[in-house]
Amino acid sequence: MTEFLSDEQPTRINTSDDECVRRVGELQNVLIHVSQPLRDSPSPLVVDPSIHEAFTIALDKRFKILEAEILCHKIQPRSKENLAIFSRLLQFILSFKSILTPKLKEIYSSFSRLFFRFALVGLT
Repeated sequence: MTEFLSDEQPTRINTSDDECVRRVGELQNVLIHVSQPLRDSPSPLVVDPSIHEAFTIALDKRFKILEAEILCHKIQPRSKENLAIFSRLLQFILSFKSILTPKLKEIYSSFSRLFFRFALVGLT
């Protein structure tokens, strides 16, 4: 999912941005379904800090692209849907136990400011 969200995916040349986001949303639905039984287990689900950080950095880039669209009043047709998908992805990664690195703390702090700005604009 991180590769789909980042600009590092080499096969993305022939795939539209909206298609990549849609695929990530579908993949997330599968992962939620697969991981659900494990969420009720006594030991919490854990994600490696480097994976957590890479995924969160990719999400941060996507949120910043949406923020730029919103501030320039050039909101694309699927932007609101993408905002919902990115928010669900953020909720998904936060559901795992992980060590918060200084970079993650910085990004999560910026997310709170970003969501506040989104709320002021009325997109949430």
